[in-house]
Amino acid sequence: MTARGRFTQADMERVLKAATKAAEGDCVRVVFKLDSQEIEVFIGEPVRGNPAPEGWGDDDV
Repeated sequence: MTARGRFTQADMERVLKAATKAAEGDCVRVVFKLDSQEIEVFIGEPVRGNPAPEGWGDDDV
């Protein structure tokens, strides 16, 4: 059996840069679903004063 692929910091940065560029200034949401955890990143809106959007689901990914 071969070893599982590695997911590096450079991979995460590459995905975030591409998502930000594709959004062209709109709000971006990126979710990394890993075996032991889930990392959710929002880009484009300030955190303070704006509650988390309701209704996000797997279809939004």
